[in-house]
This record gives sequence, C-alpha cells and structure tokens, in this order.
Amino acid sequence: MATAAEQVPRLLALSTWLHGQDETTVDEVAREFAITPAQATADIRLLTMCEIPGQLGFYLLDVDLEALDSEGVVRPGIDNAPTRPARFSADEAVTLLVGLRTLAETATDDTAAIVESARAKIAAVAGEHTPIADRIQVTVSSATPEVRESIGRAIQQHRSLALAYVDGQGRRTTRTIDPLFTRIIDGQHYLEAWDLDRADRRSFRMDRIQRAEVLARAAADHAGQMGADWTRRLAEAEQTTLWVRAAAAWIVEYYPTGSVRPADASDAAAVGRELRDGDLVVTLGVLDPAWLSGLLLRCGADAVVLDPLGADAGARERAASTLEVYRRGTSGELFLQGRPVGSGA
Repeated sequence: MATAAEQVPRLLALSTWLHGQDETTVDEVAREFAITPAQATADIRLLTMCEIPGQLGFYLLDVDLEALDSEGVVRPGIDNAPTRPARFSADEAVTLLVGLRTLAETATDDTAAIVESARAKIAAVAGEHTPIADRIQVTVSSATPEVRESIGRAIQQHRSLALAYVDGQGRRTTRTIDPLFTRIIDGQHYLEAWDLDRADRRSFRMDRIQRAEVLARAAADHAGQMGADWTRRLAEAEQTTLWVRAAAAWIVEYYPTGSVRPADASDAAAVGRELRDGDLVVTLGVLDPAWLSGLLLRCGADAVVLDPLGADAGARERAASTLEVYRRGTSGELFLQGRPVGSGA
C-alpha cells in the first residue's frame, strides 16, 4: 500500500497530467506513473473528491465514473465554477515556490517555461510570502541538460535507454534500462528505472550518468514486477545510529538519513571521545551490513556506531584481517593512521 508521502506528490502530478488529456485509459495512467491499474483507478476516484488548484481558485475534477469502471476509460474535465478563491498560507506558499525552484534546477528546455510560468502565477497569489521563499537556497545535484533531455524524451515516448554510468566505487558501467520517472530526495536527483541487465528496479543518481542514449526499443510495462522501492526499503530497514565527526559529515549529504542532530556530551561520553564543534548524531537505514562495514572503514575514527551494539562487528573483523595481512607481509613497526599500532595513542 502506498504511503501518504508517496501518494500526495503522485496525486498532484496526476491532476496536472489529466488536465492536459482529452481522453486516456487507466492502463496509460498506470504506465505513466509506474503504478498498478487498480491503484490508478483508486487515485482517479480520490481526485474527484479533492479540490485542485487552478488559475482563479480551486476546482473539482469531473470524471465519467461509469466509463472509468466499465471501460477503463478516463475522460477528465474541470468544473468551471471555482469552489473557493486561491489563497495560500505562508507554509503553503513557501513550500510550493521552493518546490518549483527545485524543479527548475532539473527542468529540460521543454518544461522550463512551464515551471517558470507556474512559479510566477503562484508568486503573484502568494504576495508577501514570496520573499521568504526567495531567501531559501536550492541546490540539486543532477545530470547535464543533454542527459536530462534524453531521459525525459525516453520517459515520454516509452523508450528504453542505454546509460554510461559511474557507480559508487567509481567504476564506469553500461546499463540498458526502461526508465520510469525521476525524483529529488535530499537535494539529489534520481532516475527510477527497470534495469534490464539485472531484471530488477534500480535507482540511478543523475549526476553519475555520463551519457543517455534513447533506443528504438519500446520500454516494457514492469508494473507487475515492481517490489518496494529502495527508499521504502531503507525506511523499513534496521536503523543504525552513528556518532560522526565534522570530517565525515559528508555522510549526511551523500546518503539518505532518518534523522540528524548535533551531538551532545552524553553522545561523546558513549563513544569515549571529546565533544567538538560539528559533531553529529546520524541515523540511517542499513539494508546490507557489508555496506555499513565499508562506510565505517572509509570514515576511520570519524564515525562510531552508537546503536545497535555490535553493528560495527563486520568492520572490526575486516580491519583485523587487513592488519594480519600486513603483519605477515611486512617487517618492522606497523603504522595505522599515522600512529604505531600498540602505542596506546
């Protein structure tokens, strides 16, 4: 079942998409939004009971429910009479304006004008709240405009893509995918797609896509093969809490986190370290213990597990194995992080 955090953005996008259609089908809606036909029908029914923002106020979506249920056909229309004039609270105005500026960071030439037009209209209605949104800095890590244009065209035309992609270890790979949609999470632009080589859904960081070639091959419908996406899996995974020095604060920007807060004296005492400016306590979902081990080894003394106890066992074992290899292969005194091992430093 979709969570509210997933459904609300989809409903907003669906209402806009339907407004541009004279007639479509439930199957087409399902393909467009990478959901099942049953979920598409439920979303459309829900929209008929919601007020949709328009140029002069809020409107009701009008759909022929008989055709929807019996034929799977969607004939959208908008009731001409606004239910109420458009007004925004400060929170609503700032959220919408910042959201549109975020979209503008990743827009293609075809959509940039649409995004700017929407932003200007909302800014006119938002009035005194607009300067608040203007003070908020928006930065999104994404692909080049050429790559974004190719991906957008493939999604619109339901075509497969060939990607030149650099993975998290810096290895350049070639992927053949069926693109689903793009989204922004914590300032990072992602492409959600069905990886044809691995027969599974994958998330690709847009800033790591070096080239995207639209193929002649039509993208298949993978709705029936979809499992829970990685963001949901992370939310449901075991949560691990780390004490992090400022030198390793890049973790917060690089990986999705459940919570981040400044460390306090009790946190420093728990790990036996001196509290310094910039120390953080970070909680993140861990799907693979081996991934956590690699992260801890990469950070060294700048990241320590607070909870759960024993979550760093894999990192300790790998570090011990590496030290043993060095001991067997070298003579003389062994140094680790600039200090001789066993010095008590």
